[in-house]
Parts: sequence; structure tokens; C-alpha cells
Amino acid sequence: MNAHAALELPLTLTLPTRGRVAGLRADIASTFPFGIVEMRRDVAVGSELIVYPQVHPVLLQQQDEEGEHRLERARAGGDGDFFSLRRYHEGDDSRHIDWKVTARRGDPYVVEQEARYQQESVFYLDTARRAWPDGQAYELGVSKIASALTSVFGSGEAIGLALPGSFLDGREHRVWQQAMELLALAEFTEDPPRPGPLHSFTHEAVSFVNEVP
Repeated sequence: MNAHAALELPLTLTLPTRGRVAGLRADIASTFPFGIVEMRRDVAVGSELIVYPQVHPVLLQQQDEEGEHRLERARAGGDGDFFSLRRYHEGDDSRHIDWKVTARRGDPYVVEQEARYQQESVFYLDTARRAWPDGQAYELGVSKIASALTSVFGSGEAIGLALPGSFLDGREHRVWQQAMELLALAEFTEDPPRPGPLHSFTHEAVSFVNEVP
């Protein structure tokens, strides 16, 4: 290798907490080419990293006798049925809430007439501070949701993730990435606790297979 050649080396980083991280640096050392004198250089590691929550093997508890954990979400098209949205009114069936539109507009909207249903495993994380005894419990809950979501995605099933004000779903890898980034950046809010989508998983339905430190 000559003096003007470039070499790319893999770098594995293990960071203690999730979230957005910037300003990381690495100390690179080499004794090339003769193995006598060690040369060292301090270099920046990227501009910004998003650290995903810790993921561990999990078990998911069934919520009813049939094991239904899926959100029925109506979509337009395919069968020619009429499809429209309207604001949620007291007494409406919460299963008909369109969570994507609700998250985007800030108010709950329901499907007026369902065109068809898609079934998927949906996970819900309440970010309200009052929903958790302390920050440590919250971090454990985030890790449980991330672990369960990753487990279901790895099995090839469609996934959904709901947070107050946010909802995404699908079976593509980009959806899993977006969900993990959303969990990585999820912070406490001062809003009141809110129930999640019907039949959705919460951290309480998730158990780690092995003891987690």
C-alpha cells in the first residue's frame, strides 16, 4: 500500500444509552509499515448517530383466547367500496380510528366505511411521564417494545408502532428502521396518559426470555 492509498476499516461502537449522539471520535493506531513505531490519529466518527434501544429475545403474552393483537385498519381501493374519513364522535367504535390521520391532524378521525382490512401486530408506547413510575421503568419499557417489534418483524409479519401523535406500519425494512428511530428518540411528555389502539401490545405484554441487567 502506498502513501496515497485509502483504507476503509469496520468500526463497532457500543453506546450506553439510546438517542441522538454527535461529536464521537475514535483513536486510530497503526505500526504500519515496519511494526516499530506506532502512529496514532484522532478522527471524527460521522456527523451524527441515532442509537437504537437495546433489543433482547422476548415472549409476547396473548391478549385474548384467540391471540388477537392486531389493529384492523381500513384502506381504500381494491373492492370498490366507498371510503371516507370524519372526526371521531363520542360513542364511535375506536377500532375504526385511522391512527395515521389522527397523528397527522392532531384530532381523532374514523373510517366512515371500511373498504378492506389489513391485520398487523401493533405496539403502543405511552410517553406520558405520569404513565411511568420513573425513568428507569420507562427505558425498560422502550427496550421491551423495541425488542418485541423487532422479533415480530424478523418473523416476516407486518408491524405497527403507535406513540401519542405518531403512527406507522408496514412490513418493509424501512418501516422497522423508522420505528426504531422513533423509539430511539422518544422522550417523556407532560401530556396525560392515553390508551393505545385496540388490541395493541404495551410493554406489560412483553417479557424478556432471559434476565436483563
